[in-house]
Amino acid sequence: SIRYPRTLAGWKIALSRAWEKYLWTHEGFLIAEKRRDVRGNILPDDEKMEDDGDGVASTVQDRAAEAASQVSSNVQKNVETLKDEAPKLLKMGQQLTGISTKEQLRE
Repeated sequence: SIRYPRTLAGWKIALSRAWEKYLWTHEGFLIAEKRRDVRGNILPDDEKMEDDGDGVASTVQDRAAEAASQVSSNVQKNVETLKDEAPKLLKMGQQLTGISTKEQLRE
């Protein structure tokens, strides 16, 4: 006979374990293979890891720092683009609507 969980917490644990086992079937094919111990438990990746297949090993902290710098540079580019494009969009909106001052907008 099958023993089903009786509580919501029990179902949460059961579904979490089922999802882990399901993902385990795709390791090495759809997702990167994870390090596991003898029982199949996932080992933490706080040691060196492969960096996108280019052979350079890096830690999780190095990857996080690199991602943060990429986000920072993207934000900087977006701010510069907004500074350049905002006056152009304002002028275009004024030409299309014929409204160029706050007083005209209130009328």
